[in-house]
Amino acid sequence: MAYNPELFGPPKPGDYPSPIHRVDSHGDSESISAQPKGDDPLATACLGVATIVNNAFITHPCTVLRRQCQVHQFARKQHLTPITLLPVVVHMVGKDGIYTLWKGSLGSGVLWALSRVTEIVIADAFGLPRYIIPNGSSAKYWKHIYLKAASFAVSTPFIVASFIETVRSSIGFGYDDARVFDVIYNGLDRLKQDLFGAVDTSRRIGVQYLIGPTVGFYTVQFMIRDSLYNNIYSMARRYVGKKPVHERTRFHVIMPEIFAGMSSLAITDLICYPFETILHRLYIQGTRTLIDNLDTGASAISVTVKYTGIVDCVRSIIQKEGFWALYSGVGAVALQYGLHFCVLRAMHMIFEHANRILTGGPPPPSRAYNASSPVGINGPSAQFAAASGPASVEELSHPTATPFPTFAQTSQSADAGPWNVNTSVRSLPSEPLFSSPRHDPVTF
Repeated sequence: MAYNPELFGPPKPGDYPSPIHRVDSHGDSESISAQPKGDDPLATACLGVATIVNNAFITHPCTVLRRQCQVHQFARKQHLTPITLLPVVVHMVGKDGIYTLWKGSLGSGVLWALSRVTEIVIADAFGLPRYIIPNGSSAKYWKHIYLKAASFAVSTPFIVASFIETVRSSIGFGYDDARVFDVIYNGLDRLKQDLFGAVDTSRRIGVQYLIGPTVGFYTVQFMIRDSLYNNIYSMARRYVGKKPVHERTRFHVIMPEIFAGMSSLAITDLICYPFETILHRLYIQGTRTLIDNLDTGASAISVTVKYTGIVDCVRSIIQKEGFWALYSGVGAVALQYGLHFCVLRAMHMIFEHANRILTGGPPPPSRAYNASSPVGINGPSAQFAAASGPASVEELSHPTATPFPTFAQTSQSADAGPWNVNTSVRSLPSEPLFSSPRHDPVTF
């Protein structure tokens, strides 16, 4: 018997497969649904491709741009919007090649692996939980926070070394610059010099004094991101749970996770951006590092400003450069998430198109659809309109042979429950996921 929403009533939020959010040992959020992702290879493939494209081809280049803006003192252009960045990027690529946007990418990969190993070792040595779940034990949550803080403390020399690689001018992804373990060597070398070397007169801040700010910043950032993810995910899941059953597609299973992940990262970056600017200026002080001049993109400059500490850094930036200097390069953040938006929108369209092909559903409505029809161009298909109209009630009671099955006549709807994510019951997709600003849950 086919599922009848009028008979059983509207779906409840609790009936929808509820992914359980957890945070892995590196701070990356995962979502484990009641039905494993492995059961839906299409969703797994789409998420995997989108993650690779976003991280490798969008996130790192935008991170390089924003970090160089953050440490550029007395800049004439603060790049608060993406528009001012585009001509500068063209000049940078023309001067140093396209690979200059991926400077430090190898070091970032090594740092990621090193952080993973560090957390595993600390967790096993002290019995700290590597994963947390929402509404779980508060004791386990704080133990996990301690694990994160300890990992950040141990990784501080390598975090600083990786950061220097991402802002240093004329360092690309070419063969001569592709030294995989430079982050480890440089981190250990700086730690040795700061702890056991001669007194440094270059006003470089020792790693031992950077551990506190680094641990505080990254731990608070992690807590904000995790809290935002859980709240936005719950809100998105409740919204999807309220949608009529005939409007849901397979894409709605992964929709809350995608929306919560992108929204939580964007909001966290904006909240923590001024503090990140301060921390990065302390990292690079006294290192004699040349950075790209992002006023023009065609030259390199040295960083000469010196600060005595965090308070002096904040005071100097606001008094000498202005408050908005704390947000220098925030246009790169807007560019990054704008490109993420485009990738995820494309993934949404590919997902729905592939799902129609795999499930043998009806083709999407043509743009040449009859304008006099009560169903618009972006509305449901004619078959769905027929199935939902008054005349279709009798047709459902006495189904006739048709070239394509209607909504209530599909074999999957007769055999499977309303919440089987692998069902091939097809209505046209509802409004696109990414059609409005990300903070608005109605965009689903």
